[in-house]
Amino acid sequence: MSETSFPKPINEDYRLIVLRDLGILDTEPAPEFDRLTRLASAHFGTMVAVVSLVDAERQWFKACYGLNATETDRRDAFCAHTIMGTDNMIVLDATKDGRFIDNPLVTGPPNIRFYAGSPLIIDGAGIGTFCIIDDKPRHDFGSEEKECLKAFAQIAMDEIRLADMSRTTRNPYVEKLRREQRRADAAVEAKAQFLAMMSHELRTPLNAVLGFAESISEELLGPIHPPKYREFAEHILEGGRRQLMLIERMLQLTEQGSIALIDEIIDLKDMVRHCVDALAGEALLAGVFLREEIPDKRIYLNADPVHIEQIVLELISNAMKASPRGEHVQVSITIDTGNAIKLSIRDAGEGIDEATMADVVGIFSQVSKGHERKSEGVGIGLPIVRKLTELHGATLALLPLDDCGTCAEVVFPAYRTASANALATRVS
Repeated sequence: MSETSFPKPINEDYRLIVLRDLGILDTEPAPEFDRLTRLASAHFGTMVAVVSLVDAERQWFKACYGLNATETDRRDAFCAHTIMGTDNMIVLDATKDGRFIDNPLVTGPPNIRFYAGSPLIIDGAGIGTFCIIDDKPRHDFGSEEKECLKAFAQIAMDEIRLADMSRTTRNPYVEKLRREQRRADAAVEAKAQFLAMMSHELRTPLNAVLGFAESISEELLGPIHPPKYREFAEHILEGGRRQLMLIERMLQLTEQGSIALIDEIIDLKDMVRHCVDALAGEALLAGVFLREEIPDKRIYLNADPVHIEQIVLELISNAMKASPRGEHVQVSITIDTGNAIKLSIRDAGEGIDEATMADVVGIFSQVSKGHERKSEGVGIGLPIVRKLTELHGATLALLPLDDCGTCAEVVFPAYRTASANALATRVS
């Protein structure tokens, strides 16, 4: 099998640090683990039961009943697949499973046919498994058996933690601080790598969307009827370019650890109308009408155009999702006596009660009074809007309306307000 034939968790570096911090690898046999595997083998009626720890290139056995071995290559380890998840992995007949049909532990001794493993998860890392193995296939592995296997795994995890506590009793506080620092550093690095990977992966399909949208908007294969579709294609192209810019910002965040604002003089009135046009297709499908209440005079804002556009689009889109068909979403801009700019988006939804209002901008939160969500998504839009407003020194508030619905208000401080003279100076 090739060197890349086994899967690796996305948090592999962190996982290995947790495993090695536990100080259990290559330790002497311990009777409590031996008793546990012997009991599991008898309980499930299997040839083998193992407490397995998955190292970088090997699978090492803290306890192994029924098999004369201390470790195997990770490339051959069934447990290398089990640690990829948080639930049991059951293989009723390895000769019929594409992952293991050519595995040397299946084609040769110990001739594995049946495997059931439950991951050992400590501090968010899958360090190994508690597994049972047999040389005879099974037709099923019931729910009660699955729960029993998880219970054995839990006991194994408890024993690992107890052994770790006993090992670090000489100076527990210093050891704990050092360990937490190592794990924190590894976790930050893993998150950065994941975000960078996702940013790069998003570019490929997005570039394809941009290519098709540009071909349609330029009518390369002939005129488009009705012409409104050409306008839609242009909005798709603009939206795709905007997402590409956001991906670039994400890469900047992962590489530099922060996002620097790129301030420009923005015509907020034009930007809001541009966003309304960009969401026209979505509004048409939702049966919602977008209405503007914007002063005749120009309103200039000194801010990052990419972030401001993201704020406007997200708030209007949320308002559309909250509003029933046939209702209006109202977008307005005002300037108060102190020269602060207020952007308001009102929906016609069922509203948010006061108890929910304070938590609605929390990460992964979605507002719904019923048991079902009104819209799909994981609910990270408002937290992003809040962070982007805070970057500009602005505030985000969600206010319940007297009749029905909610008003999202973003207030930009007076120092963000720019004049036409400032725009002319910047351009020149």
